[in-house]
Amino acid sequence: MNITSRAFLVFLAAIAFSSVGVEAQSTWSTTAAGTNLSTAANWNGGATPANSTAWVFGSSLNALLNNDFAAGWTNAGMSFSAGSSAFTLNGNNLTLNGDITNSSTATQTFGMAMSSGTARRFITSANGGNLVFNGPISFTSTLTFTNTASGPGIVFLNAANSLTGTLD
Repeated sequence: MNITSRAFLVFLAAIAFSSVGVEAQSTWSTTAAGTNLSTAANWNGGATPANSTAWVFGSSLNALLNNDFAAGWTNAGMSFSAGSSAFTLNGNNLTLNGDITNSSTATQTFGMAMSSGTARRFITSANGGNLVFNGPISFTSTLTFTNTASGPGIVFLNAANSLTGTLD
């Protein structure tokens, strides 16, 4: 094998290993014209998130959002950045395959049903933004509430929930 062939194989290996464990994410536009999550123009880059994509939210003109993806759509987690608007997400039920983190001081509210069969965390940061779940939650594994740096953020579960796993 010559040097060119070896260099090409090293290049291919680097590409393969660089994508391991990296989840796709989509960021909600600060100037979203609508409220439907499935509308491409409401996301940075003008592309609708694929199934199993993590969603990132910052400040936005539209913060009352509708999950109009098909019921049971899979989401790889949600992050609310420091300085995020106070979002409310309603609509179709969602399968959660990632954590929900609120790094802002704003309260984030969820009116839609959520389910998960694997361990998940609901995280509030030192900034203290609450997470409010008004829709039912159905988890069959560990659900952990994490408050980093002992901030004032609280997680509220306000619906008839089904938690058959461990609650930490």
